[in-house]
Amino acid sequence: MTRFSVFAALAAVSLLFSCNKSGEVENPQASQPIILIQTRTVSVEAQGGDCEILYTVENAKNGVSMEASCDAEWISNIDCSVENKVTFTVDPND
Repeated sequence: MTRFSVFAALAAVSLLFSCNKSGEVENPQASQPIILIQTRTVSVEAQGGDCEILYTVENAKNGVSMEASCDAEWISNIDCSVENKVTFTVDPND
């Protein structure tokens, strides 16, 4: 069995500063989205296969979608269309 850790590079877009109705600047740290990765390690058999990484988002923003990418040629079909899940395919280890 080939085992490797997958560190997901997930990006969320948020405002650095926001103003409330009184015009005061709010604490930007309090309202920024925070991505919490639930799946820390992905184990894949030598023949490869479909995998997933589960996550949650605190302080999620409406209209903002999750995106994931990987530069490794042996990882493909990255899909973030299901909420709180990134799926991808790992090629066989020849």
